[in-house]
Amino acid sequence: MILKLFFLFLFLLPIVQAQVAIESFTTTPHSVAPGEETVLTLEIENVGNKRINNILVALDLTALPLATVDSSTEKIMEKIRSDDRQIVSFRIRVLPTAKPQVYKIPVTLTYEGVSKTSLLSLEVSALAKLEIVLDNSNLLTVGDKGKINLRFVNNGLIPITFLTATMQESEGYEIIGSKSVYVGDVDVADFETEEFMLLPKIKDTLVQVDLLYHDANNQEYSTTKFVPLKVYTKDEAQRLGLVASNSGGWVVASVIIIALLIFYIFRKIRKKRKNDS
Repeated sequence: MILKLFFLFLFLLPIVQAQVAIESFTTTPHSVAPGEETVLTLEIENVGNKRINNILVALDLTALPLATVDSSTEKIMEKIRSDDRQIVSFRIRVLPTAKPQVYKIPVTLTYEGVSKTSLLSLEVSALAKLEIVLDNSNLLTVGDKGKINLRFVNNGLIPITFLTATMQESEGYEIIGSKSVYVGDVDVADFETEEFMLLPKIKDTLVQVDLLYHDANNQEYSTTKFVPLKVYTKDEAQRLGLVASNSGGWVVASVIIIALLIFYIFRKIRKKRKNDS
């Protein structure tokens, strides 16, 4: 029994004497967007009582949308003295296809027959991007109410949730009905459409829409967008043939009146000739 303990002591002694670990790490910048780069800096400490030579530091990126820049995924540190620390850095590019989330990077330290793996976190994030475009509308003329459809487009990299759109009153138009709608969720590369009823007061105006929504990390966004509206005067709409002109009615009425006058005069003359004979 004593002999077994002695051999176990001899086996564990080098491991106890040589203990290398990742003391801390940083990413600069801390949060990175898809397509961008960050520098991963590792502070490696020798907490043992002997100098360690040839420490292999290896990143395992095979299952991650990450890639090293200007170096391989492995680096060798020549030596770390007892109770000393060394710095090793990797420049990492986040692939454009990466989804915003926290990724766990396996980092393995190998030295003197010992291999230890730790998991480090890298936050990939992106700002929510929401745009509004005029989907379609009725012909808008000054003084006549009409419908407009606004399209809320998510052209960012993360889903949008709890979207509320509020149209603000303006001197250029009057809102008929509800001015606020709950749109809900808008997925990436998707859109939602909502309808509003307006009464334009002036020609060619801007619609102001206030947006309130959250991203996938529950961060709140508040922004204001302006949507241009093409509004015609009645004369413009008639001149461009967008609406029927009232002049056609006058022409028809004039023709009827002239026809009645001709009929009346013809009948009067005929009656007079009959009396003369």
